[in-house]
Amino acid sequence: MLAMVKQYVAEMRITENFYELIVNTEPSKMTIYRIDDYAKLVPEKDAVFQEIQIAYDARRYGLTTFEMRQRDLDAEGCWKIGRATAEVTTCQEAIRWGLSERLYRERSAKANCEVGKAELRILEALPRDQWRDHPITVRHENCERSIMLGQ
Repeated sequence: MLAMVKQYVAEMRITENFYELIVNTEPSKMTIYRIDDYAKLVPEKDAVFQEIQIAYDARRYGLTTFEMRQRDLDAEGCWKIGRATAEVTTCQEAIRWGLSERLYRERSAKANCEVGKAELRILEALPRDQWRDHPITVRHENCERSIMLGQ
């Protein structure tokens, strides 16, 4: 079993330190990691993961991968303004959609593209890595994109 866990950790490109930590921690001393702890366990950048993420984000926003990278770079500037987290998210999403913040807020308030309970149960029955390409998810993205881009 330990060999399988070690192989899984290696496939996920998680540090050797994390593997050692999980196999040497007694059940009574388990730890729940916070978001800032992940940097110690997971490599900061994984080129393959980043490319896949950019491709999915580009599909969601109706952009090319080149445009998506540029908008992500532009959206980083939202943190430099000294805004609260919710305001940063609004700023970043507006940039990614190519909208003003006012128009983004208006359109996102109108967006009623929620996934229903039955559809959510279908997705939850699948492995998580299959959600993004499932027709339910693609339909949700198409609905959101249509509203956000005013189509």
